Amino acid sequence: MATEILRPNAQGDKDELVLSIGGSTKWGAMSDGLESSYCVYPGVTEVYKKDLYELPSHSVGLGTINKVTIYFSAMKQPPFASAAYAKPSLKTNSVETDGDEISLPGAYTTYSQAWTTNPVTELPWTWDDINALQIG
Repeated sequence: MATEILRPNAQGDKDELVLSIGGSTKWGAMSDGLESSYCVYPGVTEVYKKDLYELPSHSVGLGTINKVTIYFSAMKQPPFASAAYAKPSLKTNSVETDGDEISLPGAYTTYSQAWTTNPVTELPWTWDDINALQIG
């Protein structure tokens, strides 16, 4: 069974977060794999803000897709936030779906959430779904 890792390669349909460090683009800061440059943030707000990022088309041969997993690292920024929350998001079939809310600690921690089926159609993932998928 092959595993394919797709990293953001362009800004997607949602652009609400702020870039603080880590490159000239938010999606570039998110895709380089270096924790020190994962710096996008919502600004001072009491509501969720979200970015969605495009992904490259798949390159693994056709076969069964067992799941789509979004990995992300996040932390709250003490002393600015007494509490902070994050959740992964994806967009498929023109519909945004948010994952589970996570209460963030004061140090970078890596989280993940997996979807075994397309959350919009509730059917198995297709390669067309993967090629059109945006994550955030």
